[in-house]
Amino acid sequence: MPYLVAYLMAAAEQRATLTYGQIAERLERDLKIDGRIFSTQIGHPVGALMEHIHASFPDAPLINALVVNRATGFASEGVDVFLSEHFSVPLEKIQKQPSVKQELLRKALADVYGFKGWKKIADELFGADHHVFAHIRVEPGTEVDKSTSPGQPRGGDAESPEHRALKERIAAHPDLVGAPENWLAAEVEFLLKSGDEVDVCITSATETRLVEVKSRRSNEVDFERGIYQCVKYRAVYEAMCAAEGSQKPVSTILATETKLPSRLLDLAGTLDVITLVVAP
Repeated sequence: MPYLVAYLMAAAEQRATLTYGQIAERLERDLKIDGRIFSTQIGHPVGALMEHIHASFPDAPLINALVVNRATGFASEGVDVFLSEHFSVPLEKIQKQPSVKQELLRKALADVYGFKGWKKIADELFGADHHVFAHIRVEPGTEVDKSTSPGQPRGGDAESPEHRALKERIAAHPDLVGAPENWLAAEVEFLLKSGDEVDVCITSATETRLVEVKSRRSNEVDFERGIYQCVKYRAVYEAMCAAEGSQKPVSTILATETKLPSRLLDLAGTLDVITLVVAP
């Protein structure tokens, strides 16, 4: 429980959610478990944590609502009883009307994000486990790549040497990301109409590949952000082509120097983002 509440407090501070799989991976790491924790095993301890909190703080927001199904983005059926009791809504209505459940979950998330008493709850219920909270914090990105993500400089031109080197290497050798030799020269820092800069743009007469680069300095936060950057770049580029009356196919690639964890590979696949490891 101390680990669970620490993860969820950090997520609440970021106004974020966590998937069952993410929690399973973190428990494996932090508890040094030599084996596998499956995402399907997480629901019960998360519910038990909420019951434990409510035993001493009955009006506490539903922090268990931060734990979501990766496919839907919402908490699974285990949260239904808590929603029913917390918001005084019949359980049957929540279970039979998805729109009602989603609206209650949105309210629950807003309550969790706005609540200022999590530290007090953690200190009172888990004060003896203060060592757990000492090393679990909101995780910022570690790559420096001109982004405006948490922890990164805003409005500046900061860029790590590792990021620039990988970007320039791909531009000089497009075959590293599967582009044939007869394609046109690659362009570094290709500017989209949205004002975003794509690290590398590689084009042919009939196709475009947009490459987002994450160097060996990057952590999981950077990788996940990179996947969503690819989604954004593709959407903007397609809109630019449509405005010009063109239907030129575009694909997006997240190029990294280290392998992505399985959950991010799954996410990239779901969002149709190609991932490639470019060895340093």
